[in-house]
Amino acid sequence: MKIVQVIILFLFSTGVLLVDEIELSWNYFKIMQLSHIVLSIIFFIVVLIPFVHLHLFKHKKIVLKKKEKKHKYINSGFFTGIFLFLVFISGIYLFLFGNSGSIYGEIFLNIHFYSSLLLLFFLFYHSYYLKKQGK
Repeated sequence: MKIVQVIILFLFSTGVLLVDEIELSWNYFKIMQLSHIVLSIIFFIVVLIPFVHLHLFKHKKIVLKKKEKKHKYINSGFFTGIFLFLVFISGIYLFLFGNSGSIYGEIFLNIHFYSSLLLLFFLFYHSYYLKKQGK
């Protein structure tokens, strides 16, 4: 779990450096953007997809409970997954079409940025709560 948190935090920090208000010079911007895109693709394929699959398989009994009261970390895990999906989908759109100044580019850029903020919050909350419960 720690490696996933570190990589997501790194990707978030490289993404924040790409915000227009930071005003990086073009040389730094293109290096940062390329590293953000390449590392994101590698991270999703090599680390995140196998981790989520194993994590869900490990906790499937808890996740699939219907009648009994679910724990708080299940909800935080659910929201972590939702925001991870939003970051992934908006990232694919930005990779394929970019933020060309159109309304769709702005919408997907905002979805990507704000859902990554919420992803960080729920990811660390989920991890903290699991540690607290000893799981």
